[in-house]
Amino acid sequence: MLKHSRIIDENEVNAKPLLKITLWPNRSLNKKMFVSLLFMTLGGMLVPIIPFIGTKIVIVLLPFSITTLIILILSILANNKAGKIYEELTIWPKLIEVKRYEVNGSNRKWNANPYWTKVKLYKESQKVQNYLTLTGSGREIEIGAFLAPNERLEIKQKIDDVLKQMY
Repeated sequence: MLKHSRIIDENEVNAKPLLKITLWPNRSLNKKMFVSLLFMTLGGMLVPIIPFIGTKIVIVLLPFSITTLIILILSILANNKAGKIYEELTIWPKLIEVKRYEVNGSNRKWNANPYWTKVKLYKESQKVQNYLTLTGSGREIEIGAFLAPNERLEIKQKIDDVLKQMY
C-alpha cells in the first residue's frame, strides 16, 4: 500500500496556527454529580427496604438493590471511560492536521494541504445528521463524530472562515 507523505518545511512547523480546536464529547456528569447520583439512588432504593428491616424479606430485596446499584456504577464508569476520546484540529498556512486520540491510548493522524482540502457537511446522511468530513491527500475523514449536529455546524463554519481568509 502506497502511503502519501511530504516533506514539511521548518517554517510550517514553527508558524503560529491559524486555527487550533480540541473537540471532545459532552461530559454532563462530573465526579461530584456522580457521587450525588449514587447516594440519591441508594437512598431511593432503601426506602422500600426500610419497612422490612429485621424480617426475612430484606434478604430477598437487598441483593436486587445491590445488583442494580453495581450495574449503575459500572455503566457510568464505562460511559466515562468512553468519553475520554478527543480530536485536535490544527490549521497552519500550508498544513491542516487532525489528530484523533482513542480511549485505549492510541492515536491516528491525518494531514493535507489546506488549499486542496475540502470541508463537506452531509445534512442528511445514513449515519448521522450533519455528518462533517475533511477531504484531502486522497482520503476523506470524519471529524467530530461524537459532537451534536449543531456543534458540527459551528466547527464547519470556523474551518470555512479560516480557509476563506487564507485563499
